[in-house]
Amino acid sequence: MQAALNLMLFFADIYIKAASVLMKAFHYIAYIYLLTLAACTSNSKKNNGSPGDSLPESVNLRVDTSIMFKDTFFINRATDSKGRILHAIYIDPNKNSRAHDWIFDWSDNDQSNLENYLTQLKKGKYALIHVALGHFPADWRPVYQYRGKYYLYDPADGANNNTIKVTDSLLMPYYFGDGYTPVAMQSFKRNSSKWVTIKTTHYPETEDTAFGDVNVYNIDPKTGLSVWIIGDEAELMVPRQGVNNYPVIVNRSAFQKYDELDFDKIDAKKLISK
Repeated sequence: MQAALNLMLFFADIYIKAASVLMKAFHYIAYIYLLTLAACTSNSKKNNGSPGDSLPESVNLRVDTSIMFKDTFFINRATDSKGRILHAIYIDPNKNSRAHDWIFDWSDNDQSNLENYLTQLKKGKYALIHVALGHFPADWRPVYQYRGKYYLYDPADGANNNTIKVTDSLLMPYYFGDGYTPVAMQSFKRNSSKWVTIKTTHYPETEDTAFGDVNVYNIDPKTGLSVWIIGDEAELMVPRQGVNNYPVIVNRSAFQKYDELDFDKIDAKKLISK
């Protein structure tokens, strides 16, 4: 009798342990299923959503890559399952578009860095040196080379497109989101009709991080397009009066930021020697 009872208890124990293992397995499978369902739902919402107002009407259509369509030349685009364009890189011909408005907006939105810099100069009793700029332009915007041609650029991330302002005492890069980051001038020298050297200096009690010598070479007298060489870096810049001579490449997405367009690497020496 006792042996039979022990045997029953043994099988009961096995049953309970097996049931426990099965229950845990069920919970785990259910958990994985719910996570998968949530992910699918999220992706469905992203793929089936409206491209939104950030895309022009012509972009909100299904087209092939790099096909001219209603005066819009597409460099790249990504569509959802319904053919709606969610991301597009295109050359914008519309002079009244949001991209053009942004490119031609030279308003000084954030001058807090500049104000802080000038306050620190006064505290340190530093005197800014004033130089004669002549006809050197005050406002500059970057230009990019793509497949051998020059373009302005409205990036996926606004922080990737910065301007430079030049006064008679400061060289002021403007970084989107941070405002001006001014650097004090030490001298301004016009070496020739096409070549200017700006020497910058550092005031130890300010946030000034001097660039050293900044060389600006004008490569297009008509538009003012110039090669700026700051340290080991070279970039193309155009003054305010010349921006209207270049088309705009727009990098626009409906829901998230995409990678920036890969532009040509400029050959500064070749451009300067022309």
